[in-house]
Amino acid sequence: LIASCSLDMTVRVWDFFKLKEKVMNKAGSRPGELFGGTEVDVKHILEGHEKGVNWVTFHPSMKIIASCADDKTIKLWRLSGNKHWEMDTLKGHTNNVSCVMFHPRMEVLLSNSEDRTMRFWDMNRRV
Repeated sequence: LIASCSLDMTVRVWDFFKLKEKVMNKAGSRPGELFGGTEVDVKHILEGHEKGVNWVTFHPSMKIIASCADDKTIKLWRLSGNKHWEMDTLKGHTNNVSCVMFHPRMEVLLSNSEDRTMRFWDMNRRV
């Protein structure tokens, strides 16, 4: 899975399972297309931010995504099969949130904002 975010206020989770590199055309010298047809599916469209989404990241070991946006919030999303839901909204920044990342070994989320702060969020308590 790959996640993308957009100023259209959504996060999209793409499933690349069926993606296959197409065979190069023997008559031509240009390589075949890598993307096209139905090899890539949008599996989830996560909606809930009130302004453009700036960053999205996967949890290193759980099926959780964090996204941050110009609405000054961070949202946590749970993915399960073809279903998804918003787990929580983290508030505390006073300006656009630029980036959010999970710590690779600790249950901590890090974020930075245009309010000139970085925040460390305890994933267990979500504060």
